[in-house]
Amino acid sequence: MARMNNSKFNIGHEVELIFPDMGFPDGEFVEDGPIDLASKEYCAWIAQHLTTKSNKWIGLDRDDTDPEHLVVKPEHDLDPEYFIDDQFAGVELVTPPRSLSEAQTLREEISRITSDLVESMSYMCRGPGGYGWHINLDMDGKKPDMLDFFLHAPEMAVLIETGRSEIWGCRTLKNSVLRNLLDRRLDRDTSSLDEEKLRTCLDIASRAGKEHAANFQRSNYVELRHYGAVDFLHAESLEKIIDRLYLNANLEHCRQEKILKLNATVDLLEGVCRSFETRLALSEEHHSDMFGKRTQTIHLDGNRLGIYRGKVDASQESGDQILDQSSLLITSDSNPDGFFPVGNIADHLSVEIIVNAYDYAAALDDEHVAVFVKENGLPEAFQLLICEIQDALSVEGLLDRDRDVARPGFDWDGGVGFSM
Repeated sequence: MARMNNSKFNIGHEVELIFPDMGFPDGEFVEDGPIDLASKEYCAWIAQHLTTKSNKWIGLDRDDTDPEHLVVKPEHDLDPEYFIDDQFAGVELVTPPRSLSEAQTLREEISRITSDLVESMSYMCRGPGGYGWHINLDMDGKKPDMLDFFLHAPEMAVLIETGRSEIWGCRTLKNSVLRNLLDRRLDRDTSSLDEEKLRTCLDIASRAGKEHAANFQRSNYVELRHYGAVDFLHAESLEKIIDRLYLNANLEHCRQEKILKLNATVDLLEGVCRSFETRLALSEEHHSDMFGKRTQTIHLDGNRLGIYRGKVDASQESGDQILDQSSLLITSDSNPDGFFPVGNIADHLSVEIIVNAYDYAAALDDEHVAVFVKENGLPEAFQLLICEIQDALSVEGLLDRDRDVARPGFDWDGGVGFSM
């Protein structure tokens, strides 16, 4: 399979990291020591350590902008109560667009300097999948074609590998488009999909911006949010990352074949959704959570699948719009806090369940489904549903195992772990 000419790509980095307090630059842990919030002075201190002969960093306030320089900004979402003895502060490193090779060289330099600055990197990348590494990508100064990305990028496979598939704000574009298409099908819209209609669906989906791992709402670039800080420091090279996401994305003759395959996938998933009319049940008992939302247990074929949180009573006032939405949590006894997604669900509950199961069915090898379910404490009913959809897709020849599958040997909880 031909590879793309990566010379046309420009990359800017946004990466969130945790550094020690200025009073303890070696990362020493002491009780009741000082803590520097990520102030301008703190950012300037980090910038001083990152500066080299070839790259000069500056520290800025949170709202300052300086697109021409390498910038250290405060990231107050990471400060400071979540870290041991309040000895840390969070910053975001922001770089202007550079060529692919220059962006990779800069990434390696940052990794070396931060490793020298801090003895242990483990606390720099806490949280699901590590803190964010956003890859801001343009092609010769223009935003890449969203349709080509949608048709070719194995988004869910990458998100599984980086441990970010369950994070709110990392929904795949395919997930949103399939939800929209299946909702229409269940409402008796039987029209088939062509390129024009698919572009319209993508345009609607992309308006959600940062709800997606690929944020196409930027003016002249796409913000790829599939990776965490631990991947910035340790994962494979930018060239390999971009090759995987954009391999053959410039071959327009593939589009029609991919769209036909998507139509067939929608047909198949519509049938599964309709079967849920007899297979899916909500418990008659319901409880109200702290926000006043009705909570019911979901059962699939009589087995516990998760929790459905219904919409807040219309008469109840709330300043938080999320309370006006419904949400679905895939839960088991061993994982009562639930697992994706949080936020507004599709018009039909069956669609939300089926599309999320499809994401994993398409992205995981048969042998890795059980591992994934076990590692994430998911219910057996969800594993059986993934396998059911896998089998149906396989029979219809709708699985692309040469490209879409999550690669074996990855760490399920925190990054691919490949060398530069």
